[in-house]
Amino acid sequence: MPPKPEAGDKAVVLKGAAAEEAVRQYIKKCNRPYGAGALASRILAILSPFTCDVLATWRLRAGHADVSANIKKVGSKLATQKILLALTEKGEITQKSYGKQTFFVAKQVMHLDLQTGARCLHIGLLTFATLECKQSDEDDMPTEKADALQKEIFVVLSKHSFQGLWSPLSYNPDEIIASIYDTLLESTRIRLSPTTDSLPALISTLRSSLEGLDGVLAPYRISFADAPIPETKDVERLDADWARWREEWKKRKKIFKELRCFIRITPRAIWSSITEHLSPPDASELAESLGIEFDSEEHEALERGPLCQPPARHRAGTTGKTTKH
Repeated sequence: MPPKPEAGDKAVVLKGAAAEEAVRQYIKKCNRPYGAGALASRILAILSPFTCDVLATWRLRAGHADVSANIKKVGSKLATQKILLALTEKGEITQKSYGKQTFFVAKQVMHLDLQTGARCLHIGLLTFATLECKQSDEDDMPTEKADALQKEIFVVLSKHSFQGLWSPLSYNPDEIIASIYDTLLESTRIRLSPTTDSLPALISTLRSSLEGLDGVLAPYRISFADAPIPETKDVERLDADWARWREEWKKRKKIFKELRCFIRITPRAIWSSITEHLSPPDASELAESLGIEFDSEEHEALERGPLCQPPARHRAGTTGKTTKH
């Protein structure tokens, strides 16, 4: 165990630029996910510095409480929070919010060893070019496309000059990443396109599918060949009639349901209790005169369909109001 400090000794608390430098160096040095335990520490200790920098997509992050607990010389959590915010404003670290918690991420691309990064990126692009040329032979990619793709890759290589001319002023990682990403998208698009040999079979399949759809539509085309195309006002009138008579039907059904709940028996049992002393013809005549019609299977299927479903409601912004569509 480390020796305990004597009673007269006091911990030195850094302030100003010294405290800011201590926090900056700590975040750069301890480039690992806090709270991950000894396993994450062991894994990141085995990896090389460049590999750790390449894994920037992991979003390695630290909170001000972690930094304050591990750097005793900085002071309180509030002081650490102020220092981290100051470093964020200077652009040396990045602030990320996850719910109610705030983390500070080291800008790991800035810590790349430029020569090592240049060599690795050079090798990666050359490997990518080789694989693309090999893939072009397997997928029957047109020769001109493969040549254009290979030239574009080597243009990226020559544009960013991997001959030791890398410097903080000329180094632009965003431009390199954008160029590689565009090239990968173009390569993926060409690779997913149908090849020349597969086009006849694909065209034959599409023609068969179209013939099947035409066969389904043929009877309807014959039946409605002479039917006039409905105008907009006719469609609006039909929609209004549908809404009106469906509303009337809903009101009548509601009254019928209330009567059913009051008597606590099924609708058909209600009608049976009313017509138990009548003959079947008289019962049918009474139902017809009263306009009573029980729902059939078609009616129930229509009510469950999309035509009778209420419109969906969506949140309109952050006001808490709902909007119908």
